[in-house]
Amino acid sequence: MPSSPRVAASPRAPKTRLYFRTQHLRALCLRFALATLLSSLFPSFLESSAVTANHSPQIDEAILRGRIALLAKLPPLVKEPRSDYPVGRICFVLTALLKAGVPSTLPEIRRAFTRTSELSAEKTYDVSCYVFALDALLHRLAKEQQNERRSFLQKDQSCDASQRFDPKILHERMRSLVAWLIGAQNKRRGSWTYGAAPETKRHDFSNTQFAVLALRVALENRIEVPAEVFLGVSSLFTGALQLENEPFELIFQPSSRFEELLGLASPPSQRRARLPPGGWAYRVGSRLKRPGKRPKPPYAAMTAAGASSLVVAIEALRKSAQGRQDTASQWKSSARKAERALHHAYAWIAKHFDQFFGDRRKLFYDLYSLEKVGDLAGIDQFGGRDWYIEGSKRLVAEQKQDGSWGSYINTAFALLFLTRATRALNPTSSPIIYTGRQDSKDAQPPCERFVYLESANGFVSATAVLDYIATSRNPKLIKVGKRIVRNYHREKEELVGVLLDMWQSADRISTFARNALRDITKEFWARKSRYEIWHREYMLIRSLRHRSAMSANELAKWFAKTDSPVLKTHLVRLATQFQHHSLCRLLIDELRTESEGYRHVVHATLAFWTGADIDPPPKQNRRGWRNTYNAWKRWWKAEGRERWGRH
Repeated sequence: MPSSPRVAASPRAPKTRLYFRTQHLRALCLRFALATLLSSLFPSFLESSAVTANHSPQIDEAILRGRIALLAKLPPLVKEPRSDYPVGRICFVLTALLKAGVPSTLPEIRRAFTRTSELSAEKTYDVSCYVFALDALLHRLAKEQQNERRSFLQKDQSCDASQRFDPKILHERMRSLVAWLIGAQNKRRGSWTYGAAPETKRHDFSNTQFAVLALRVALENRIEVPAEVFLGVSSLFTGALQLENEPFELIFQPSSRFEELLGLASPPSQRRARLPPGGWAYRVGSRLKRPGKRPKPPYAAMTAAGASSLVVAIEALRKSAQGRQDTASQWKSSARKAERALHHAYAWIAKHFDQFFGDRRKLFYDLYSLEKVGDLAGIDQFGGRDWYIEGSKRLVAEQKQDGSWGSYINTAFALLFLTRATRALNPTSSPIIYTGRQDSKDAQPPCERFVYLESANGFVSATAVLDYIATSRNPKLIKVGKRIVRNYHREKEELVGVLLDMWQSADRISTFARNALRDITKEFWARKSRYEIWHREYMLIRSLRHRSAMSANELAKWFAKTDSPVLKTHLVRLATQFQHHSLCRLLIDELRTESEGYRHVVHATLAFWTGADIDPPPKQNRRGWRNTYNAWKRWWKAEGRERWGRH
């Protein structure tokens, strides 16, 4: 856990030489090696929880290397937990791994959570990090369930039902931890310290930061937190703000939504104000050891911690004031005072931005705190400085050969920054964009499930964009959705699951989803349930690809089960995969179908298997297809029966 921060040293220029100057050949070799290793370690290594915009492949590469290094640090922590924060250290690493996309089915993950349930969490850092880890696990389980439903991933057969996590149990455990945090708050100050101390004078803003972030997670998981808790937080940081004498022109850039990144809406304008910067040190009235000295000045990590805590408190108080008559005015007044204090903190961050990069010993905690305020407040730039771009460049440059950033705590801090773990709590966050022109040899999509969008000047995940459309329900994005479906290079049937999720009500988004389903499945049903049945059948057929063997008789039964030409096309591919040429006679009969596309697939397969010189007819020529079918029957009688026999 972070130790008591000290005053920042003089800033130095961040290193960027490793970020963009990597030789192209070396980068390709490294990516290939990583892909080979990660495909065996993590089945979903290309599925990241990051939801950042203007992303780059170098960042993903750093995340992949970092989580391999961090995963290796987990078993020793589980085997011999540290005495100071036994639960917190394990859970902080778990949070970073799960946010970076590590599957929950890994034995190391399951053993770590089992171990934490056996240990006692009696300190603020322990309890807060436990809440973070449970939240990350719940998000990972939901994502994996969604992927299984959409047939993107295969279920982990090595994990039986008794070993799977129960979301209800995890949620109840989180509820009990949140109750501990509420009871541990110093009611007079509104702060937290290392242990449960509601009446003590001891406090610090680092423990308070972690506790407030954990309470924010609780609200996201629909766990009730009394508004009085956030009223105390608001009063604490508002009253402890240390202002500078000289006014400063504050400029900050709010984050753009996906529609704005695509040019479908006007981007948010910069916000300006002239006010004195203000921040926080480690605690209220923090003084140096020698008496008579002035309080410690604010510094980077604690100012960002105070700002993020105020963002959480303001949001909670305003939501609590809705529908309340007795205390609404008090809560709204506190929120307004807190917002003024928050702008002073924004000014401090903008003016002293280089302090977040000045001391490598504190770099990782500083950037962790900066990511919290940036993503919770929805701010891309402070004073014209893009905090994520500059921070990610620095972290990529600082990454070691083994993929770590030194200690496992620093590595966890770095991964949580690069994956922008806080912003993932927001379901309307913009999908990740991998910038770069499509015709550039250096601009390669992370995987085949990414589609190039000219309006975004980069590659986007097809499912992430469709999920965003399903959440936002913005009709302006329908054209983008159509382009995604049209330009998806893999099997378009993979998109059926997310399109079914998009089909929710009688609006234009649902109409788009229904029309896209018709184009993909070649079926024209009016009810969503029919497409859901089709999708389950597709998932079953898709799962057959991973079998080591399959008999021709079993495959023939699958042909008899379905009438869908699209699904039968997958069965034809399976016949080729398992080299069941004895199904040749069955495929000849399939030429009598009315689906033009399916007939061409069957004919091409027969020609490939047999080498027979039989040409397909012109398009949309029923009589020609009858002649082709008869030609194949004659070939079967003359040559095929002797080669493969009657099936």
